[in-house]
Amino acid sequence: MSLLHWLLRSGVVIGGLSVSACSLLFTVGQEQDISDAGDADAFTGPNLIVGVSAVWNSSCVVDKRGGAYCWGANGDGQTGTETMEVGVPSPVGPVLDHGIPLVGAQSIAVGEAHGCALLTSGAMNCWGDNNNGQLGRGFESDTELIADPVSQLAPIVQFSARGPHTCAVSTDQSLYCWGRDGAGEAGNGEPGEDISLPAQVQYLDTTLVDNARSVSVGRYHTCFISTDDETYCFGWNIHGQAGVPDVGYPSSAMLVDSLPGPTRAVSAGYKHSCAVLVDGSIYCWGINDDGQLGTGTDDAGCTPAVDDVPGDCLLNPPARILSNAFVDACTPSDVSVGRSHSCVLCEEGQILCWGDGGSGRLGNGGSTPSSEAVRVMGIDDAVALSVGDTHACAVHASGTVSCWGENDHGQLAAPELSSSNLPVDIPGLPVP
Repeated sequence: MSLLHWLLRSGVVIGGLSVSACSLLFTVGQEQDISDAGDADAFTGPNLIVGVSAVWNSSCVVDKRGGAYCWGANGDGQTGTETMEVGVPSPVGPVLDHGIPLVGAQSIAVGEAHGCALLTSGAMNCWGDNNNGQLGRGFESDTELIADPVSQLAPIVQFSARGPHTCAVSTDQSLYCWGRDGAGEAGNGEPGEDISLPAQVQYLDTTLVDNARSVSVGRYHTCFISTDDETYCFGWNIHGQAGVPDVGYPSSAMLVDSLPGPTRAVSAGYKHSCAVLVDGSIYCWGINDDGQLGTGTDDAGCTPAVDDVPGDCLLNPPARILSNAFVDACTPSDVSVGRSHSCVLCEEGQILCWGDGGSGRLGNGGSTPSSEAVRVMGIDDAVALSVGDTHACAVHASGTVSCWGENDHGQLAAPELSSSNLPVDIPGLPVP
């Protein structure tokens, strides 16, 4: 059994977003002790890419030696290059820490306008836009180009960054969030004010969350898996994306109790979310206007929200995706969702996607939507997956990276392409 599959089946989380769209860390090839990830001498063999984050319009990876690289949209310094130019994509390059390449990175996540990395020390460094306090420095500011540590945060094991807020799971299984909280997405029970320092998330009964296993940050909502494999969500829910009936903006963690079994992985997107259950089934919930729930139809069967007034879509329980030949041949190990499409990583190495197919974001050679799962062409050895707003990226067992979908901000690192409906290799990364 590969290290990837053992980690997923055992529930071990070692950094990054092993359950979401924002960041993944899976060591491939030679099995290594990641506690020495910052020490180049601790590694033998090829320097493989081991983690990927494709969120919004940028992409990032980490390599086996603890280096971090980003490319794509950089109008707020989110690629970590310490330089920024609005409208000019950033080429593939290292994330910098006070002018020198960041080292010791276990995992990385790039959000809408900021980025963060988990270091082997358990510290977390962030950079980019800080208008909502999402860098966790105790103040709000326009842009911070230096990758400084998050303040007053206990050592962490896993984190997620997507929209203008950030969340992390500490070594003692506490869950912390900071940044924007206008829809309750920081989970502290008091929505409305931005939070510039990490604050512990609370349950509906006001007890603090101290049993989190992993977290996934969406645009304005958040989901996490507890140590007993239950799924909880909070934040923006007017489309049902938090999976909680009758509550448009839950500001405390609430159980998604309509899932029929324990959860293995969860991903919070824009207006929908998806989960892989322990039994291998895949469920999605929220809006379905592009077939992103994978149920075989793009008809939600409900009245959608209008002008931030909830309709009755939030009453719809999570739905199991439609079975077909691709789904039947897949043992899902992880799930990642974007703005209006969803993808799963299969233990067998293939990737399945469904929903909005515009700009080729389903990777199946076309650009039309699909309300049921289709297979990404040309990939049969994937070990990590991350889905952005309109693009997606995968790490191969060889340690290389390929991406597909929209390229309007350089997120495919292919200047000659406006988009690609097939995976393209990412140049300029460390060679295995």
